[in-house]
Amino acid sequence: MSLKQILLILGVLTMTLLSSVVVFLWLYKTKPEMLGMKPPVIKVDSTAVVLSDSARVFQEQQKKLKAEEARWKKQVDSLNTALSQTRTSLSTASTSYDSLKQQMQVVTQKQEREDEAFTIKMDSISRANYQTFAKIYDNANPPDVARILQNLDGREAAVILKMMKKKQAGKVLEAMAPERAADILRLSSYQF
Repeated sequence: MSLKQILLILGVLTMTLLSSVVVFLWLYKTKPEMLGMKPPVIKVDSTAVVLSDSARVFQEQQKKLKAEEARWKKQVDSLNTALSQTRTSLSTASTSYDSLKQQMQVVTQKQEREDEAFTIKMDSISRANYQTFAKIYDNANPPDVARILQNLDGREAAVILKMMKKKQAGKVLEAMAPERAADILRLSSYQF
């Protein structure tokens, strides 16, 4: 899971939790019966003292509710700020990721071109080496060349024989063991 997805899920979970808490508190204060609680019973007394006490209690509760509301607003603002900062960080990380991904593609393409050029150069060098050996073996004794080629890898021997003069290559193949000569001929038929 990417950082972007994790941060998005974290933000959604935070907002869901915050919304749930706010709804719970609102229900608790305004409609406790929806939560299975009994609403507070306010006794109405006809005397002025009871009314005065009720008004004072009401004002105190109202102050508490306002203080609690302010505290919740402060927490919501704090969470919104954190969410904004997280979104900014996520945007920056996403931009950095995209930039690094592009740089990686450029480096990969450059490496592939260099590898291809190196392979071509190595093939060219190998081919030049085989041609040099073929020229040397064209002027050498065929049984000696046969002994040398029998110790080489079959593909290498086939390449060198193909580059040699046909008459000399035939003499070298004659001097080899028949099974080895057949193997080299088979390999040379697959090469271009």
